[in-house]
Amino acid sequence: MHTYYKIGLAALVLAGLTQSGAFAAFLNYSDLTLSPESYNNGSYSSGYFESNDFFYSYAGGDSGGYQWWAGMAYSNITDNTTPGYANQFSAITGGGLDSDAQTVAGETYVIAYQDTYQGINPSVDLNPESGSDIQIDGIYLTNTTYAYLAIKDGNDGSEYPYVKKFGGESGDDKDFFYVTITGYDKDYNQTGTYDFYLADYRFDDNDLDYVIDAWTYVDFKEAGFTMGTTSFTLEFVTSDVGDYGANTPFYAALGGMNVSVIPEPSAYAALFGALSLGFVLMRRRALKK
Repeated sequence: MHTYYKIGLAALVLAGLTQSGAFAAFLNYSDLTLSPESYNNGSYSSGYFESNDFFYSYAGGDSGGYQWWAGMAYSNITDNTTPGYANQFSAITGGGLDSDAQTVAGETYVIAYQDTYQGINPSVDLNPESGSDIQIDGIYLTNTTYAYLAIKDGNDGSEYPYVKKFGGESGDDKDFFYVTITGYDKDYNQTGTYDFYLADYRFDDNDLDYVIDAWTYVDFKEAGFTMGTTSFTLEFVTSDVGDYGANTPFYAALGGMNVSVIPEPSAYAALFGALSLGFVLMRRRALKK
């Protein structure tokens, strides 16, 4: 192998390590088991479920005979046509992602719900006792059926809908619905923040208006996040706001995440050593000529 090639290869490996870690993998939710067409939201209690060394927090309770929940749940419901709150645990895709990040009907996915009344935002955290150096490189998101049909058709499943069909009657209203993703490292220092639009009707050309209906990857590096993201929170914003707050259902679905291992400092030292040796050999050859 030529010295020049060795140097180029070492530089390429170093670049790959510094930007995405020494190891990369896609994590879906196949480790979470459910009966067909069911979900688990913690049975209206507070706690978390764990998937691939990550904690997904949820909260719930009973307030005056009314059961409530917020945060994270997991589901494999395939019904992506029934509008309304009764179908709140359904993703518009009708299924989650398999190990190749392909949509499969009935595959498990995660539902995220922000409860502004209780002040609870969905969050995902690396298990601090896992001893892992895993970082989150990006996540797969889409709309829930509940939010999608409310936005696209103005249908929230009730006889007198309180949600607005985005764009209005003319289609010209500049409506939007997005989720702010905020990342943190293991010391809970912020690593970045990004607004992902689940629906965007702000275009002058109405043909460009859209509502997300497929699993869509949000790359944290491209979104400006720094290395070392081990947790994130979700917070929703909508243009459809009434006297009592947001009308758009504050839901989204997660299909999985890409992760990598942050290289140890020794890995950098070894690679820099290889680079240095390569340059020395190249210089010696140049002097002999």
